[in-house]
Amino acid sequence: MNAKTVFVLDSNVFIQPARTFYAFDIVPTFWEKLKELAAQNKIVSIDKVFTELQKGNDELKVWSEKEFKQYFLPTTSESVQTEFKELMRLVQNHSSYTDVAKRTFANDADGWLIAFAKAKQYDVVTNEGTAGSNTTKIKIPNLCKEFNVQCHNLFEMLRMLKVKL
Repeated sequence: MNAKTVFVLDSNVFIQPARTFYAFDIVPTFWEKLKELAAQNKIVSIDKVFTELQKGNDELKVWSEKEFKQYFLPTTSESVQTEFKELMRLVQNHSSYTDVAKRTFANDADGWLIAFAKAKQYDVVTNEGTAGSNTTKIKIPNLCKEFNVQCHNLFEMLRMLKVKL
């Protein structure tokens, strides 16, 4: 990690902690730290992730609206659009992914997350694991590797940023 590394967070980096190990009522400092890191331009997320978080009717939805909304950046720039098209070309030409997986991927935030990271030269943070080489599922870490984007899980990012809770 260099001093200028910025991390772009996947939906599950918010959802999984909110529902489990960093629940708002148990570890509020985690959520405060996310805001602090965003204010320091160390982490961001994207508009498509915000949309996914708004589907829930929970504390995370409220927090993302009131406390973090300004850090969900738009995916409308020409550079992000160009990278998304290139990523979709890669996905469509991948022989092991099913048509259903390709359609699902085209309509959720994952591709936009990777395209945004590539366009901005940011690192992706997701709690998704990698999939085997002959999988029919499209996983963020696999595509990041193919698309030359650095990918980390939440705990790796926290360690890289030397976060203490």
